[in-house]
This record gives sequence, C-alpha cells and structure tokens, in this order.
Amino acid sequence: MRSLRFKVFREEIYREEEEMVYCECKYCGEEFEAEEELEVCEECEEAIEYASNPALIVELANKFGCAPKDVGEYEDGEYEIDGIDYLVLTDSEADEKVKEYIEETLWAFSPGFLSMITGVDSEVFEAIQDNDKCEGNNEAIKSILEATNTSIEEVAEEAIRWDGRGHFLDRYSGEEIEVYADGEFYFCYRI
Repeated sequence: MRSLRFKVFREEIYREEEEMVYCECKYCGEEFEAEEELEVCEECEEAIEYASNPALIVELANKFGCAPKDVGEYEDGEYEIDGIDYLVLTDSEADEKVKEYIEETLWAFSPGFLSMITGVDSEVFEAIQDNDKCEGNNEAIKSILEATNTSIEEVAEEAIRWDGRGHFLDRYSGEEIEVYADGEFYFCYRI
C-alpha cells in the first residue's frame, strides 16, 4: 500500500512538471516557469498593475532602457528609475514647479536678466546682490517685481525661454527628457 501511494504521488509531481511552460518576460528578459504561456514576469506585472498610471511606468522603462520592475513610483511626481531619482511631470506641472523654484531663487538671477524683465537699471540689482545676503535678498527683488507690475509668471516664462525648464529642475545636467504615455507628454528631470 505504501509503495502505491508513493507511485501515485510521484506521477502527480511528474504531471505537474510536464504542465509547466518556460517563458521570457517581454520587458526584462527574465526567464521563468508558469503553468501557461505568459509574456510578463510577476515582478514587472505587479509594477505595472499597482502604478497610478501603468502606461507611464511602461514608457519610462522603455525610455530609460530598464524594465517596469525597475521603476518605483513615489509621491508628488517623484520616481526612482533604474536606481536614479527623477521628477516626472506633465507640461503644466513642470511650468508650475519652475515658477515655484524661480520665486524662491530670484536673488540668484543675474542683474542683467532682472533688468531686462523689469525695466529697472541693472545697477539696482547689482547693489542688492552686493550686500551678500543671498536668499535674504529675495523679498527685495519681489518688491521690485511688484512695483514694476512684473509677475512671477512673466519671469518664469522668460527664464524658461532662455534656459529651458531642465535648467531649473534637473540639478545634474539641466536636461529635460520627454516621454509620451497614455495620450500625454511627460517631462523627466533628474533630482
């Protein structure tokens, strides 16, 4: 009786092994076994399934030459892509982030740029910057913008026109990397 049960058990294992299929993930190339033919490994499938925008995860992986399982989504547009942190934003989100950044760093803009945008002599901005207060000069420059009816949006638009958004949002190379997913353009900045 005992050998009969062992024989039946061994045949069931053999039958299960015969039913397994070798598969290769179309995203990461990882080989795996499954009961049926699958195109995506479990790790990549989970990364796509649990993403707020699955199409974006797939396109980010394609653009950066990695697999969806190598793309981690955090809060506020922050992603880790193949071990590197990026800010991934829509066009309007990127413009808003640049505007926020510029509003906090007006003190760092060149006197020539500030003069061009406000119509105030560059010597005024040079005098402000010569006091070596750096960030402490931000409010003084904001008051000049207000006095000249120059909006932060105007400053941001002109700064983007001259330097691009990557200059303000990508602290490594100043690059802006474009990705198209789910009917919308997204812009990536290394942070």
